[in-house]
Amino acid sequence: MIPFLLICVLVLSVSRYHDVSFLYLSRGCDPLCYIAYPFVHASFTHLLVNTITILSFWERLDRESTKAFLMSLLLSYPAVTAIGISDTPTVGASGIAFTIVGTYLSMLLRDHGIKTFIRFFLLV
Repeated sequence: MIPFLLICVLVLSVSRYHDVSFLYLSRGCDPLCYIAYPFVHASFTHLLVNTITILSFWERLDRESTKAFLMSLLLSYPAVTAIGISDTPTVGASGIAFTIVGTYLSMLLRDHGIKTFIRFFLLV
């Protein structure tokens, strides 16, 4: 996860001085956009929130949950990216952060039952 986050910081830093709008996912973009899409962020705050979420939950996933996360990401990312194309460019890795949180919640439900799941869900 750290290399992914470092690439996000690099792209955000470069975007402060150079136009990287061609990396945003919008109608008519080239295939590079599909690869670059999760690395581009609208602002430092957006990157910070995604980083905190990803790092907070990534360390809590066990081996089986990590496999489930990667499989769900591989299956959902292309579909959601294709559906999310719009005339206005959209940016971010929030989908990856939400996938990690969802995987953690399913792991919590599996290991600790519905009471702990509801308690954690209400706390968040």
